[in-house]
Amino acid sequence: EVLQRNEELAEINRITSSLSSTLDLDAILQTTAKEMVNILNARNCGIALINDDRTELTVVADHSASKDEPSAKGAVIPLADNPASTKVIETGEAVIIPQAQTNPATKSIHNLLKERNTHCLMILPQQVRGEVIGTVGIDTTDPDRTFTHDELQLAETIVGQVAVAIENARLFEQTQTALAEREEAQDILAQRERYLAAQLDIQNRLLSTKG
Repeated sequence: EVLQRNEELAEINRITSSLSSTLDLDAILQTTAKEMVNILNARNCGIALINDDRTELTVVADHSASKDEPSAKGAVIPLADNPASTKVIETGEAVIIPQAQTNPATKSIHNLLKERNTHCLMILPQQVRGEVIGTVGIDTTDPDRTFTHDELQLAETIVGQVAVAIENARLFEQTQTALAEREEAQDILAQRERYLAAQLDIQNRLLSTKG
């Protein structure tokens, strides 16, 4: 057990270092999806963000253990008739759903789960500053495989580290946007000053000519 904990800590430290090396939000999310699959020996990990109306999720990052499996990136997951995701978003608590293809908690996406041969599904909240902004879904194709409580705790720890990286990336993006807007405003002001100076020069020349 001690060896396992040490290995988990080493994995968490490695992921944290990897995430802190970039401020690209897409790269952060895609790296997280890949690491989740590798560490938990899962089939797939998809990360989805909630829309402004909080009525649906859109998958923005996806990684599968199989290279032949089509990416779910761009897929829309409705929250209506989807008690599992709704509960995660409203409570901020993760859930593990066995027999996901027929479980009432995933009613609205049964067809999608059957197409992807998903049997056990783990859904975790992705939170930033205490607000749930999306979910992290991890699944398996093995009918006999169920995620354990230890695996859930490990996944929650990783997602917590990801939240820090997401916040840093968002702050960087906001700063870059603010700087760009400031530069644009300064350019407009400079153009206006040049225009006024040119108009004043023309008026002075006309007055000089008349004189």
